[in-house]
Amino acid sequence: MKRKNLLVLSIAILFILSLGLISGAAASPNTIVYVSPPKIFDPTLIPGTQFSVDIVVENVEGLRGYQFEMSFNPEVLHGASVEVGPFLGSAGGTVFELEGLGFDNEAGKLPLTGALLWENDPAYCPNGNGVLATVTFEVVGYGGSSLKFGPNTGLQGCDGTWILHGLENVENGYFANQEVHDVKIASITCDPYGVYQGDPVFITVIVDNEGTFTESFDVTVFVERWATGEEFFIDRQAVEELLSGASITLSFVWDTTDFPYGTYYVYAEASVVPGELGETENNILDTTFGGISAPVAESTWIDLFLHWATLAMKVVPVAAVAMVGIVIFKSLMSVKRRWPIRWHHK
Repeated sequence: MKRKNLLVLSIAILFILSLGLISGAAASPNTIVYVSPPKIFDPTLIPGTQFSVDIVVENVEGLRGYQFEMSFNPEVLHGASVEVGPFLGSAGGTVFELEGLGFDNEAGKLPLTGALLWENDPAYCPNGNGVLATVTFEVVGYGGSSLKFGPNTGLQGCDGTWILHGLENVENGYFANQEVHDVKIASITCDPYGVYQGDPVFITVIVDNEGTFTESFDVTVFVERWATGEEFFIDRQAVEELLSGASITLSFVWDTTDFPYGTYYVYAEASVVPGELGETENNILDTTFGGISAPVAESTWIDLFLHWATLAMKVVPVAAVAMVGIVIFKSLMSVKRRWPIRWHHK
């Protein structure tokens, strides 16, 4: 029961930190968090064996706590354990481990985990470089897997601000026990979500090389109209020599001038690289685009004339009645001044 209560407390603290209720601060350009070693290629790590990587921080000042989340390929790796490293308590502070929910090996996720110092005292908050945590994986298959930080990764300072929060200043890791070819569309986003016909849509595509070879390939963006299933080509870009374990962000612009109104699916597809056998299902990814609407017509001089004419027709009768009322009122007042009525009491 005590362990359960501690787990609930850990999750609650991590949830509060992930919401950003601690006042924000920009990451120091010199502070980084990374996986060490950054790349592991070892054919002897066959299914049933284990290996560990360290989560390392460099150039940090006044660290009170850390949190991170991570994703991996569940067909190749399963998470085994996470242990707090020596750095956080190196200035003599008492370290409280925030265990989180543990590994989700079906989804290939390590949800938010971390550690925090009980003492809110700069004397106990370490500076410099060191190991925050050690993550151990069990190998369950052959192939490659990125070890990618999630967006709630962060470092908390003794003053309660974020030293680092998000994917800026973090460096992912990569594991492989077999030479594989595997490129992957990691994400696709549209900005804005909906437009008037003729407005541009800015499409961002992130591509990962999850294989063990440097790859060159094409990325094509196309759309499908939801109502009819019609497909329209948008653009194609070449990716040259993307290193193993690396990512690249591509930008596309969709000119909607000649496209019918309606909702669309937007697709990004990476061409299959030689030797990419069973991994091609992740070469394509789609997102729903809110839609193209009819543009707002610009007003012509005829529209303006009709608008003012209509307004005048509404205003003139009211003004005329008001003018007549004023004339009658003034006339009555004039008569009163000329022939005043006097009342006499008998």
